[in-house]
Amino acid sequence: MQGIEVKAHKERPAFDVAKIGMCFLIMVIHIMPVNTIPDGLKLLAPVTRVAVPVFFMISGYLFFSKLKLRSTETSKRDYLKKMIFRNTKLYLFWSLILLPVTYSYRHYGQFTNLKKVFIVGWHVLFGSTFIASWYLSALVIGLIIIFFLSRHFTAKQILLVVLPAYIWCVLTSNYSKLGWLSFFAHSWLRQSAFSWAPYNSFLVALLWLAIGKAFVDHETLLFKGTKKQLIMILGFMGLLYIEQLIIIYFNSYSTNDCYFTLVPLCAAIFSLLLNVVVHFKRTKILRTFATITYCAHASLSQLIIYLYSLTTLTFGEASLIFLIITVICAVTTLLVTRLERYPHLAWLKYSH
Repeated sequence: MQGIEVKAHKERPAFDVAKIGMCFLIMVIHIMPVNTIPDGLKLLAPVTRVAVPVFFMISGYLFFSKLKLRSTETSKRDYLKKMIFRNTKLYLFWSLILLPVTYSYRHYGQFTNLKKVFIVGWHVLFGSTFIASWYLSALVIGLIIIFFLSRHFTAKQILLVVLPAYIWCVLTSNYSKLGWLSFFAHSWLRQSAFSWAPYNSFLVALLWLAIGKAFVDHETLLFKGTKKQLIMILGFMGLLYIEQLIIIYFNSYSTNDCYFTLVPLCAAIFSLLLNVVVHFKRTKILRTFATITYCAHASLSQLIIYLYSLTTLTFGEASLIFLIITVICAVTTLLVTRLERYPHLAWLKYSH
């Protein structure tokens, strides 16, 4: 007998509102790189890196909170399969829609057919095909790993098991030019068609998904009340900037994807999201906009750059591209949510 959901899953509008904010931060990373931003705004760079962890924690929390409502092992595995199929269809939808841009951007045409198959497969599992698609594959692989770890370990034990993976991601990101890491992490991992950036793969997802799962059993974890929570977040943000100054001093970074201090900062932010009350009824359209924008924004940016033969973007050009893509994704969201109601256009639901 299939497991029965003993209570309705609680809607969390705060998650959907947060997703919009996090989505815009990710757009800043991809559309407005640091070299286009005036010096006074470059201080925003570390803050943008809270976006991906918060996305992962929301996904981990929602998955494992719904999983907890299922009473049998069979129903839990069925829900895992449902998650895999749902995200696979999302991945395939955008892979097809964005194929021309991806094919050109990834230079797939320069490889033989056999090597092309291997490289695309590698990119699916350990990187990105269409730009930023690594999140979707990392989410699926990460949830599968945490799902099976949870069969044998407690939430705290899982955190300890996956912590070294995150440490490795930090070392190969913000500390990759230090000592022996300079060769292994900064050069060797990235010097082939099968190059690998651990901080853009399922390795980085494991800790954030495990933290999301830990909050399923302890929703008030780290929460000290709204005012104290905001003070705590500001304090952790201060530590983030201290780490940033240290990194700049030692010139140790190749990318700024992962910081050690993101762990307490993002966990504190997520704790606030879990315990703050937000009233918003049309949460579905927010979720749809966030998903469509995340999947499409970076490829659209590259397409605009190509069509207008832009090379080095100015801050004004990057800002205009940001605005154009936001409008395109907003209009697309409105069209999709209306057109998918028609039976012959129901396939549009796979876009989100």
